[in-house]
Amino acid sequence: MLLEVVVDEPIRLAATGFAEYVTASPTTRDNKLPAFKFKHKGEGAGRSGYYAFALRTIVHYHRSGRDKAILEAARQELLAALPNARDHLATTKIQRNISAIEAYDRLYGQRRFKVLINHRIAHRQGALTVTAQPDLWVSEDDVEVLIKVGVTRKKPIETEMLLHLIRKAAIQHGYRVRARNVVYLDIATGHERICAARITRFNRTFAAAANRIANVWPSIKEPGIA
Repeated sequence: MLLEVVVDEPIRLAATGFAEYVTASPTTRDNKLPAFKFKHKGEGAGRSGYYAFALRTIVHYHRSGRDKAILEAARQELLAALPNARDHLATTKIQRNISAIEAYDRLYGQRRFKVLINHRIAHRQGALTVTAQPDLWVSEDDVEVLIKVGVTRKKPIETEMLLHLIRKAAIQHGYRVRARNVVYLDIATGHERICAARITRFNRTFAAAANRIANVWPSIKEPGIA
């Protein structure tokens, strides 16, 4: 039986980071935590708003009555920005936003989605709060659909865990969302992944990881500080 760790400092971790931590090897997973604890430095800072341009375009597209010209104009704007990208990271970000618009158009372009308020939701796991907001919260025929946009990593189980965390968070906040309506749009393949397994599948795994994080969190030092 796992004992819940009690800590004074609130611990918050994005669902993407938590899923990455859980699937990492035992010898390397704790090395990932400084970037998540100190979000103004390292990898944790760069994840926020990565697909903001594409998502704004998609929202505008649906609210305009699905005017395809909006998607094409945004795509052309990004293509025009590519030659002026300051470095490889900026180039990759532009390219992935282009891919996100194109993949969304192919898979969901004809769906009659109504864009809803993207609620701030989180899944509480012991002393850890896992923020698990989808990128798009939409409805079709009064059925709510939560969409996450990105690239499936080398470990597909990370994506499955991410979808479970989003659904768990939605349910904890009182939203009734079916497993098949929590989806991940993989912009690299243009395919959709769904939250297929039982919602209890990762319960023990998540609880053990949260307990471990709570134990080591107070001792994590800011990068560059001895």
